[in-house]
Amino acid sequence: MKRATFLISFLLICLGLFQCSCFINDIKAIKLTWHFDVYDEPTNKVYPIEGSNQVFFYKNLELYRQENVFIDENNKEHPDFDYYVYDRKKKTGRRYYRRNPEFGIKFNVDSFLNDYAFEKTNIYNKRGHLLIGRSKNMSEKKFTERYLQTSKKDYTYPDSLFFSFDDELKNIPISFSKELDSLRQSKVVKWVSIFNPMLDSKMNTIPKRKFTAEIKIVDDFKKEEILSYFNKFINTQK
Repeated sequence: MKRATFLISFLLICLGLFQCSCFINDIKAIKLTWHFDVYDEPTNKVYPIEGSNQVFFYKNLELYRQENVFIDENNKEHPDFDYYVYDRKKKTGRRYYRRNPEFGIKFNVDSFLNDYAFEKTNIYNKRGHLLIGRSKNMSEKKFTERYLQTSKKDYTYPDSLFFSFDDELKNIPISFSKELDSLRQSKVVKWVSIFNPMLDSKMNTIPKRKFTAEIKIVDDFKKEEILSYFNKFINTQK
């Protein structure tokens, strides 16, 4: 009897560990990076704006991890993170951070995606962009297209653009261009805009600039920690 009880308990523990492992393996992750050379006409200077964040996907949920800096009482800087968990089909999500790590606070999902996840980014204009070349690698699942800007009104318009696609990422909801993703039945994973030197309205020379943004798959991350935030969010929805 004791042996049977022990075996049942052991099997239940193994089953629990197996289910936990399956849940952890269900989590997918990408890294979103960007670098923008932004021109400021009043000062005639170019300011680089760059950053990176990781986005995790689990079932129908997403977790956007935003990196910050925490300054302690001794004026020392430490890396700090905010965790935004949400369902794209819902109006609100929850933000978990250092001061409120367990219950989080509500935020508007649409506003967040527009501000931080390139949701309203308009990098492609079929009337203003002319396709002039395409390259593919050996797998045929990855390719890059080059476009020219056919009408340039001022220095905010690029001269040429490069869009790199990867079929393997076409099912992730993050998108630089929903129109291009749909047209190519793929996913734009890298976007590069080239701005050649030109004069501004005050006849000052603007140097060559570049905008880049990229999506990459991430395999190495703390899966147990990320799963814990997803579970916190799921528990608040019950």
